[in-house]
Amino acid sequence: MKRKILSLILALCMIISVMPIIPIYAEEELISDDLTIDPEYDNYYLKNNENSEYIINPFSFSAGYPNTHTNTGNQAYDIAQIAKTQIGYTETGDNHTKYNNWFYGSDTSAAWCAIFICWCANQAGIPTSTIALNAQAGDIKSSSASNKFGTPTVSFSSHTPQIGDIIFVDNTGNGVSNHVGLVVDVDSSYIYTVEGNYSDKVSSLTYSRSNGYRSGSNVTHIVAYGTPQYTITSPPTSAPDAKIPYFTLINHGNYTDVRNNTNEVRTVTVIVAGYDEGILREITASRLTFNAGETHTFIHNSDECRIFVWDSLNGMRPLAVQ
Repeated sequence: MKRKILSLILALCMIISVMPIIPIYAEEELISDDLTIDPEYDNYYLKNNENSEYIINPFSFSAGYPNTHTNTGNQAYDIAQIAKTQIGYTETGDNHTKYNNWFYGSDTSAAWCAIFICWCANQAGIPTSTIALNAQAGDIKSSSASNKFGTPTVSFSSHTPQIGDIIFVDNTGNGVSNHVGLVVDVDSSYIYTVEGNYSDKVSSLTYSRSNGYRSGSNVTHIVAYGTPQYTITSPPTSAPDAKIPYFTLINHGNYTDVRNNTNEVRTVTVIVAGYDEGILREITASRLTFNAGETHTFIHNSDECRIFVWDSLNGMRPLAVQ
């Protein structure tokens, strides 16, 4: 009898040793018991069950347009590259975006061209002393000396555009700005920009170097530039080779391995999102700590599950690829 019990115990130990293990972590920041996914709003909103208020569902849009750029420490280059990763992102409803959710801390319908620049600056690690938090794009003229981003302002005719400059755009022809964008490239003929809230999305546009008019328009033109005082710093010591993401996700079908590729301890937000025929049905998000090079395993029921690793729920900066 003792031999049978011992054999059974050994067999169980062998089975357990090959099973993926879900580590026990701290209290979850966001759990499905607290939030309701409302299909009436096409997954765009989550309902807070405590106060019946609706908040933006970050998983409904963020997965499609994550910031995939790894910062280099060159702030002008980084903000431009981050802006490019967002081209094509489209608002939902009337001015509902992930950028507004980040800026206001809640679902807010508001014009977002200036907020988009602030979001990109935040993702690039640019301090608010260089680009201030600002939701306003208007009232800048060619003679203006400052703006609400807190940067010096120079007229179109007196400045050679640089990557990372902010453009103040007049869409009506009265010489006063009512829109802003970000310079991402320049050549001898054109100024290339990325602009939030152009035709309700993040768009790539061009302007003439000679007169500042937007391609295809004889009205819309650049009246002035904001010139942030960027610094060039060394890349973070925790960043591996630029081609390697901070975290790697390996999906094995019914479980996913999450690995910290950096050489530092990192505390991040890990989100597990369950889908049914492409529709989000359940989410959990926990604040977790990974040691350098450490891998954790997360068990899930089907292939229709995605895991995201973000810096935080507020920042929503993706740190992993799958």
